[in-house]
Amino acid sequence: MTTSIKVLGKVKSVGGSGVVLYTAPALTRAQGDLNVCNQDVATTVRVAILSAGITTPNVADYVFFDVSLGAGAAIAKSFCLGPDEKLWVRSASGEVSFVAMGMEIS
Repeated sequence: MTTSIKVLGKVKSVGGSGVVLYTAPALTRAQGDLNVCNQDVATTVRVAILSAGITTPNVADYVFFDVSLGAGAAIAKSFCLGPDEKLWVRSASGEVSFVAMGMEIS
């Protein structure tokens, strides 16, 4: 078993559009922390874990759904992904950064 510790992904949101922040490689599990930082006025954020082959979240995929994030506020959440699962993020405004740090285990 090999473990690689690293920044798994980072993105500054495009207001209202969801993006895949990170996809666990085939035959690899990933675990870590997602940090969300609002750099502007109050907004809402969504975070989902998508199964392999899924590109748009279903109701059951959400970890956060329209969670309020005040101006200058930050939140963190741990996550675990199986092979080919994705960490998907979105904010209502374009001034929110999402950073995933953790490890890949293969």
